[in-house]
Formats: sequence, structure tokens, C-alpha cells
Amino acid sequence: MRHKTFAFMSRGKNLFAQRWWPEQYPKAVVLFVHTWAGHSNRELALVSKLTDLGYACYGFDFMGHGQSEGKRGYISDFEHWVADLTTFIEVVHSELRSVPLFVHGYGTGACVAAHYLLGHHDVDGVIFNAGALAVGKKISKAHIFLAWIIGGILPRIPVAPLPPNSMSSLAHEQAAYDSDPLIYHGQMAAGTGKELLMASVHIAPRLAKISTPFLALQGNKDTLVTGSEQLYQQASSQDKTLKSYDALHDLLHDKCAEQVISDIIEWLEVRTVVHH
Repeated sequence: MRHKTFAFMSRGKNLFAQRWWPEQYPKAVVLFVHTWAGHSNRELALVSKLTDLGYACYGFDFMGHGQSEGKRGYISDFEHWVADLTTFIEVVHSELRSVPLFVHGYGTGACVAAHYLLGHHDVDGVIFNAGALAVGKKISKAHIFLAWIIGGILPRIPVAPLPPNSMSSLAHEQAAYDSDPLIYHGQMAAGTGKELLMASVHIAPRLAKISTPFLALQGNKDTLVTGSEQLYQQASSQDKTLKSYDALHDLLHDKCAEQVISDIIEWLEVRTVVHH
């Protein structure tokens, strides 16, 4: 595996990025899009397996996340994240235009990928891993209105941290998450909460417009996000797969991790062969 870190410009900001190449010329690319509070270094077990199989992997840190600049954990405008992904896909295409490109979006990253697909058709497939693609059943219209008002007037006021022990059912994986210095562990700002909620409100009625092949992965005990089943039912894609696991939110860091990696690889291999 050949690892390289680099920076790219998006919206006048410097964002941290990295790539992992196999020893030979890559047969395809998998581009990783991290979730809110996360970073691009979280899925190294999957990256290692993919590079062994001849895939190039790319990832970057959104503004205010990981090793990129900006106020920690803060999102002033969700469309900025979509714009940053759009720019990064152009960067990856400029390096490897001749091979298939797949996107792995996790949590909020899956929602960013879904928004990207509404306006672009240059991706060969998407893995929606625990995607935040719908509004939770517990969230009423009053909640949405309140979030919109408070987030608009007092965007930087802290409102809530993530619930404890909601990432993984494995104690050592949850502890690793809790102590990872590149993860944002502070409270979510009201403005960030508004942007994330509105992103789900916006994408939910538009899932039928997604026609790109995809694999949707969901933990059946996930308390943080919802939407994988709605995506599977409503998307117009002719090639779509939904897999559920006995797990919480972070599937690649739970008891099912090996099975999830195996399922992702199997899905990618079939669709990479089609392109060769």
C-alpha cells in the first residue's frame, strides 16, 4: 500500500486529504465521505483490505473536522459539504479518470453523497453506510420548526452531545471512539443541528431521484440515524441492495465488522468486473 497525504482547495479553504494506492495500477477507486464529528482515518481496516485487492482509496476531512482547518464540529451550511465533495470528486477524477469510481458515505457522509447524486451521474456506485437519509420518527414538525428558528438566530449555541455508548456494542471500540483525538467530542451547535436536520428533510422526499447503483447498510439497533429502508424502497435505481446487521450505528466498528467488510467487497468486486 502506498499512502500519501495532501491538501486541496475548496471554497477558498485548505482541506486535508489522503489516498491509499495498491502496489499496482488501481482497478477502481473507493472515495470515503466521513460523518459529522468524524474524520477520514476511521476506516483503515476496510482501506487495507481494498488496497490488497487492487482498489485505490481516497478520503478527506470536512472543514472543522479531523486535520482540516475551521471551528471544530461546526457546519454553517450543509451545501458547503456537498460542494466540498463535488470538488474532491473532481480531484480524484483528475488522477484516475479511466477506472470506476465508488463512494462510501457513512452517517452524514451518506446524506452528502445522496445530495451529490441529485445533480451528478459520474459515480459508478455508492455504499450508504448507516445513512442519515430521513427524519427520525420521534422528530415532529414542531421540533423541525424550533431547530430552524434557534439554529438560525443562535447558530453557535451548544445544544446537545451525541448520546453516550451509541456507536458500538463493543466496549473497546466505543472506548477507542471516545478517546480518538481527531473526532469532535463536544456538543453540537444549534446551527449544525439545523443544517443536519434540514439536509434530511430535504433529501427524504427526493430519494426516488437516485438512480445510481447502491448498497445500503443499516444496524437494526441504530438509534442515531434512519432512512436506509426508505432509500431502498423509493430509489429508482435498478441495481440496489439493502443489508441489515445486529449492530448499533458504527457498523465497521461493531461485532458485524468482518461481515460488513465482506459484503462491501463482494458488492464492489461484482460491479468492478462489469466495467472491465
